[in-house]
Amino acid sequence: MRITLVALALFAASLCIFVASGQSVVPRITVSGNGFVVSGSAETFTPWGFNYNQDWEHRFIEDYWGDEWSRVEEDFDELQALGANVVRIYLQYRRFMDGPTSPNEINLSRLKDLVILAEDRGIYLDIVGLGSFRPEEDPAWYVDLSEPERWAAQATFWETIAETLADRPGVFAFNLMNEPVVSGERLERGAWVHPDEIEGLHYVQYINLDPNGRNRADIAVAWIRQMKRAIRTHDRQRPITVGMFPLLGSVDATGFSPRRLAAELDFISVHVYPETGRSDETLELLEGYDVGLPILIEEIFPLNIGLDEYRSFLDSSREIADGWVSFYWGETAEELAARAEPRAGLVRDAIVVFEEFKPR
Repeated sequence: MRITLVALALFAASLCIFVASGQSVVPRITVSGNGFVVSGSAETFTPWGFNYNQDWEHRFIEDYWGDEWSRVEEDFDELQALGANVVRIYLQYRRFMDGPTSPNEINLSRLKDLVILAEDRGIYLDIVGLGSFRPEEDPAWYVDLSEPERWAAQATFWETIAETLADRPGVFAFNLMNEPVVSGERLERGAWVHPDEIEGLHYVQYINLDPNGRNRADIAVAWIRQMKRAIRTHDRQRPITVGMFPLLGSVDATGFSPRRLAAELDFISVHVYPETGRSDETLELLEGYDVGLPILIEEIFPLNIGLDEYRSFLDSSREIADGWVSFYWGETAEELAARAEPRAGLVRDAIVVFEEFKPR
């Protein structure tokens, strides 16, 4: 009896040391057939969580995680309390690469800290890369690269991220880029970022400046393969995807055709913002992304739709999607209720509805 108690005590002590040292016991998530599962088991995993892409002042996490780490910890406590099992973060290229082949070791170390923090809260990170959300802040050397040079620099970014996080089970997936587009016409030199913006932030990028006679879908496939090779140098199993959105009501209009990419990606990530009276059309668009892979609705928000119709859309999407990610900007529903600006009320109501929808 005494030997058993001593053994249990030693095991508990070693487990505490194991967790405290950052060696998380969180199991990896993998893709199996048309869904997500906990690695090594048949247990289904349903991604449900939030985009943590910026705070209320439109700062990205790398803008403040150096001086305000306690705030990041508080936010992840709130995300945990909301019940999130996946949180999507956006990495800006310029924060992680000081040159085409020169990683920023300080931010890489902080990124690893973030993954360990998330693991401690039982949260997996969906990591989006290559952000150029404020193109005016991108270094000139990056903007001026040719297409082959830019692709090589982007591949180095992904190889660096993959090497840094290869041993972390708390990374749900690598998302190569947020809403990339293949240009079908020649663009001006350095015009890699789409001019449209939302509150000063640019979410859409081009992966090329000139199709030069190439098929747009072929360009997308070639770019994805180069990024994947870089990741697989250090990480052979991590699910890989890319953030797609239906442009002008078409699943193929961006050049990132889901059917062409089915053989290249591990699951489909799609961004949808249903509009009032057009929920059925959006559901039909979602069906266009059903190419035999799991479907993650990686962005969804009632930006252009009433809350009742939003509830209905979420419920209807269960027939198509395998996971959902909405938005959280560092403020709980209670904190948002104290804010006077109209968008605070919208975000608060969206969180409440999304919580009601949470898979049980």
